[in-house]
Order: sequence, then structure tokens, then C-alpha cells
Amino acid sequence: MEIRIDRDKCVSGGVCAMFAPQIFDQDDDGVGVVDNTAPPAELAAAVRSVAWRCPGHAISVHEDEPDPPRPVHQDQPDPPRPGTPASARR
Repeated sequence: MEIRIDRDKCVSGGVCAMFAPQIFDQDDDGVGVVDNTAPPAELAAAVRSVAWRCPGHAISVHEDEPDPPRPVHQDQPDPPRPGTPASARR
């Protein structure tokens, strides 16, 4: 998960620091900053919620991409279906 704050959009409302202080803080001007760039998985829902609540829509959350599916090799025969007689399995 990657979290970004667009400083130009931030309205310094403090919603991020209020609802997820383990992740966010505010600088001296009140602009939101990401303090924890690698939040634990159990805080992922809180990060998404804060991004949704942000009054300036300044927070963006980029989820890690799942591993791509493994290719299926066409040269391998399909496994036999349950109930297929042994004589038909070739």
C-alpha cells in the first residue's frame, strides 16, 4: 500500500491526523503528512477511510498489485474428472 498526500489539495482540516494518528500527522502549516509509509495490514481499512473522509480529497491510496495469474500450459493434458473410468484416462 502506498499513501500519498497532494499538498496542493490539502485544506489542513486535520482529519487524517485525527482518525489515523499512527499513519498521518500535520506539518507546522497544518498540511497533512504521511508519517508511516509502511502501515501494517490491520490499519489498511483506517487508511482507506481517512482517504474517503479527507475534505480536500488530497489523500490517495495505491494498493499493492496482486501477483499476476500463472500461465496455463496448453501442452499438458487436463487432469481426469472425478468418475472417469481408468481406461478413458490417457
